[in-house]
Amino acid sequence: MAYVQTENGVAAFSLTPSSRGADSSASDFITHMVLTYKMFSDTTLTFTGLQTIAPSVVGSLTKRTTISAGLARTVNSRTTLSFSADATRQISLGTESDFLSASVTYGYQLTREWTAQLSYRYLNRLATSGTASTGFVLDPVTGVPLPVTSGLGPASSNSILLVVSRSVSILPDGT
Repeated sequence: MAYVQTENGVAAFSLTPSSRGADSSASDFITHMVLTYKMFSDTTLTFTGLQTIAPSVVGSLTKRTTISAGLARTVNSRTTLSFSADATRQISLGTESDFLSASVTYGYQLTREWTAQLSYRYLNRLATSGTASTGFVLDPVTGVPLPVTSGLGPASSNSILLVVSRSVSILPDGT
């Protein structure tokens, strides 16, 4: 259980004017739970649930609740494949936003030191509900403040990401 309060009910720095005492405190359960089940020697199933209350970059308190599930499989010694999905509810400045996300990642070990990962992600923000206010809601993926206006509708995005990385081990002489 946590109780969070901003100083004097007003953010030290805010991009929008706020009234004294608005959303200055919150009390709720904070948790981060992970359940991992190794289905087979090459397949892992993971369930995650978390809830946080924290000040946003614009000073308002944000409560975020997320549940997620993931499945990872090692196809062979060089290839991995993983799937994940999550749902997030975020409450800030009296505005409630729901986000759904799904992703798939293909990983391949190119050489002993080089790996590549290709990921596709779909993110959907359902229509925002709550009191009409001016302010910002934080995107749960990027942390970028999104302006809140009454009637903020649904939105979705697709992204593809390619990551190529190199791992190097530096050992001392004589090892």
